[in-house]
Formats: sequence, structure tokens, C-alpha cells
Amino acid sequence: MTDADLIDQFNSDGYIAIENSFDADEVTRMRSEADLVLELMVNSSAANRRRSRRLDILEYAPGRQMVVKVQPINDLSLYLAEVSADERLLAPLRSAMGDEPVLMEEKLNYKQPLRDRVEGFEMSGRLSDGWGMHSDWAHYKAQDYPPSIISSAISLDDCTEESGPISVWPGSHQEHIPHRRMEGGGLSVEPGSIDPDGGIDLLVPAGTVMLFSSMLIH
Repeated sequence: MTDADLIDQFNSDGYIAIENSFDADEVTRMRSEADLVLELMVNSSAANRRRSRRLDILEYAPGRQMVVKVQPINDLSLYLAEVSADERLLAPLRSAMGDEPVLMEEKLNYKQPLRDRVEGFEMSGRLSDGWGMHSDWAHYKAQDYPPSIISSAISLDDCTEESGPISVWPGSHQEHIPHRRMEGGGLSVEPGSIDPDGGIDLLVPAGTVMLFSSMLIH
């Protein structure tokens, strides 16, 4: 994909997916680091008998817990910090932005069920592991961030139909769509403002770099 192709697709669809940006050995190392961060956050929360503010965890069924995300993470893993500054991530961002990328925030999205229940600290206020149809800018605009922000992700696992992949609504980044506050927190588009069946799943292999406009509904 040339820079021109990348920019054209991003401007048209609001997202791009660049497969095989990171190889299998690199992805394996990222997964290992993600496992260590997960273990550290859960164990430290249990040991201190209070949930770390980095840890988003819920009880999705009686006695069944799931880690949704950990944020921030770069001070916990030097390797993941290196990845967030890798040119294979920054170069396409630079092309799409027409400017030098600056890291705004970083996190690990898990949706990882725990094998055994962990006691000793409260769960997050979240009611489910679902995010609802939303744009990131619906959250960012409250802090006066510009809508030109680009979100990025690196898939650490193969994104398949069975794994609950990211769904995107191509072209939905052209204008801001009103959102409402969801029960349990978070924002979701107003009902009827977008076709819920109009999204497509990003079915991509591990090691894929995904970029999407902060205005894109996903």
C-alpha cells in the first residue's frame, strides 16, 4: 500500500488494516508481556485488597470474572513501550495524519475470562464486556481534544468471527453522530442514528496494525 493509497482509503472509509506488520515471534513476545501485565494487575489488586485503577474487570456470570482492559501499560512493559514507538505503527499514522504522531494513551484490551475467581477486591462498575456502538471522539471531545485524533490497535490474536472482533461502520467518520450515556457507564450512539446491521467485522490475523478515525463508529 502506497502512502497515496493509504490516505485515500483512510479518508474514504475512516480506517485501514495493514496485515503482517509484526511477525509471529514479535506477536508471541507481545502476548507474553500482556500475560505478565494481566497477572501483575490481578495479583496486586488481590494482595492489596483493592482493585488497581488500571484494572477494568467485571463479573459476567455468577462466579465468573473477566478482565476487560488494563490502562496505562507502557511503564509496566518496556517491550510494549518500544512497540508503541515502532515505525511500522508510526509511519502509517504519520501518513494518515499528515503530521508527527504523539502518544495520547495506551492500553491492553483483553476480554480475558479468568480461570479461577479472584477474591478480595471490588469489580468495576461495568455491566458487560461490550462497548456498544460508539466513536472514540464522543469521549475525547469532553476534554476538548480535536476530532482529527487517530486511534490505533495491534491485534495480538487472530480476529475471527468466533473471537468477537472489532466491527466498524465504514464512512461513519464524516460527521459526529450523537451519543447517549449507557447504564453502567460509557457512551453509545443514539438509537436510530445508524443502521446497527451496517457494520463489518475486521477479520484480520495477529500482527495486524489497525488505524481508525476517532470519529469512526465501531
